[in-house]
Amino acid sequence: MRDEHTYIAAAAIILLVAVLYALSSPPAAAPTPTPPPATTPSPVSTPAQQPTQSATATPIPQSPTPPSNFEAVWNMSSLEFNPYLPASSFPEPPPKIVRTNGSLITIGGKPLIVIFTLSTCSHCAWEKPAFYNATGRFGTWNGSSFTSGYIVARSILSDTAPFEYQPLFMNYSYHNLVPLTLLGGVYSRTGSNEQHGVDDATARAEEADRLTEAICMLFAVGEKPPACPP
Repeated sequence: MRDEHTYIAAAAIILLVAVLYALSSPPAAAPTPTPPPATTPSPVSTPAQQPTQSATATPIPQSPTPPSNFEAVWNMSSLEFNPYLPASSFPEPPPKIVRTNGSLITIGGKPLIVIFTLSTCSHCAWEKPAFYNATGRFGTWNGSSFTSGYIVARSILSDTAPFEYQPLFMNYSYHNLVPLTLLGGVYSRTGSNEQHGVDDATARAEEADRLTEAICMLFAVGEKPPACPP
């Protein structure tokens, strides 16, 4: 019986010590909550900040105005078309010069004689002296300027578009080939009159004669320049 009381007393002492130890220990720290990430508030647009819209829509132009550098090329108002001298009223042209279906083209009442060339075209280099020879019989060349009381002559370098009288070239050229010599819009030659086995000087003189004859046929009988045969 004594032993039983001894065990009970020992158990009571152990329990008392455990309670005293629990009361003397500091409480566990509660976990610190993680704050939510800071967010930047989006500003609210006020009526004054809202974009204004026009009540009338601006129409998109369907035909924009061409650049000013195209005016001199595409403005054909300086050309006078004379329907009273149709191509059918002229005699047959000299050999290798084609008669077109166009009417006579004049500037200031004078037939327009023009050659279109490229700086890299050897055939153009061959044809140009004959062109200058023929047109020089009707006036005077001073560099690229030509003065005459009978015709208007122009030598056009068409390396870069737009170039002078480009609409005429597009209308009369054959597959855009050069040289193209246009004689008043009535006669034209695509290419040059180079002949193998013939001296260049002789061939060019013959070419200048043919061009001269074609130019003379642009004038009515009784109005031919002195360079034309009577």
